[in-house]
Order: sequence, then C-alpha cells, then structure tokens
Amino acid sequence: MVDGSKVIIEERLDYWWIILPYKIDMENHQQVEQEIKSIIKSKIKVVFDLQRIGYLYSSAIGILIRSRNHIVKQGGAVWLVNVTKKCQENIVSMKLDTLFPIFSSDLIFELSQDSIWEKKLTEKSVPFLCVHTIEKDMCYINLSGRMTSTNDCTSFNFSVYSKDISSYLFDLTALEMIDSHSAFLLLTVIMELKNKGAMPVAFGANDVIRELCTLLGIDEHLKLYKTKKSAILALKRQNK
Repeated sequence: MVDGSKVIIEERLDYWWIILPYKIDMENHQQVEQEIKSIIKSKIKVVFDLQRIGYLYSSAIGILIRSRNHIVKQGGAVWLVNVTKKCQENIVSMKLDTLFPIFSSDLIFELSQDSIWEKKLTEKSVPFLCVHTIEKDMCYINLSGRMTSTNDCTSFNFSVYSKDISSYLFDLTALEMIDSHSAFLLLTVIMELKNKGAMPVAFGANDVIRELCTLLGIDEHLKLYKTKKSAILALKRQNK
C-alpha cells in the first residue's frame, strides 16, 4: 500500500512526474523539497501531480513556487495536473495560474502535449481489431488493441448496422487506447446507429478511454457500464 505522506517521483517518457503527499507542512516540507531538487537538471520537464491534495497550504505553495523558479532557470518547464476545483480556486485567487499551466486530469495534460501522444502511438505496435457477432436480437461489437490513426481501423464502420437489430453492445474490455481522431469515428458510428433507431451501450472501458469519452461528449450518446451484465440489463430495460 502506497504511503500517502510520501512524495512519489516517477520518470514518464521525457517528463518527471511528481505526486505530492496529501499533506505538506513544517515537519516534512524540507524533505519533500530536497527530493524534488535532487532530480532537477537542465531543460527538465516536471509535472506536479496534486491528486492527493485537497487544499494548498503555505508550505506546499512555497515548494511549488521555489521549484518552479529553479526549474525555469535551468531552461525547464512545469505543469500542475489532477488539480481539484478547490485547489484551482486557491491557485487562481493567488494569481499562481500565471506561473503554472493547470490541468484537471492526466489525460487532458497528455492531449496538450503532442510529444507524449507521438511516443505512445509509436510504442510497440498493437493492432486494432473489430469483431461483431449477432446473437438473437443483439449485435455484440468487440473492439480490441489500439484504435488510433496509426493503425488500420477500417474494420470498424457502419456496416455493423442491421435493420432487424435494435440493440448494440460494445465490448471495450480489450481496447487499450483510442486517440481523438478514432474517438470521433466511434461517435459517428454511434450517432448513425441512434439515427436509425438503434440503442448502443458499452462496457469495460478503462479509465483513460472513459475519461476521453466524457471529455469529447461521447458518453452522452453511448452509455458506459462497468460490466457486461449491467450493460445487457440496461438494454433489456430500454426494450421494454
């Protein structure tokens, strides 16, 4: 179990990712700051992750400002991610948003950084596959691999539609990644199905895909469920 009182420092691609402890006060601020300074080099890119912080007190603010100034002097850059609404209000009230680019989640930050997505998309190639089967009055559509512009996604198209079927169940449990281009392709197919009077639902999406669906408004048209059972029950309720 991770100790929430400890700072976590990870190297993610070209970025140092620093997850700050839930509490920074007079007792631990020097140790936290020392650990941060130990990884600062020239032209470094540092992401401060505030996921465990509910409110920024003076000790944490001091560390962020001093670290930011030191990193910028070295030719580096700093970002804040997973910033809660309360923390953001705190930051804005002190005009610290003029010093730090702020992002509410990992995903939104990563989407803003082309270099991250380029590296993610060129990691070991995982092909995309779409398989659909029809059982009774339901069409099962299984999406797997990486649904990205660097892969062949032609197997996913509106040809899955049948006028004799009104229920479409998308299995996303094996879908590792989807980029914004392919997300709009997914949305296009979903809207085509709905325009034909069909009812599509999905289950098994990982956290990153679920967050992207929310960010792009896909979940307004494609209801996401955690399990296959809950998704099928929802379809049955809609068909009544």
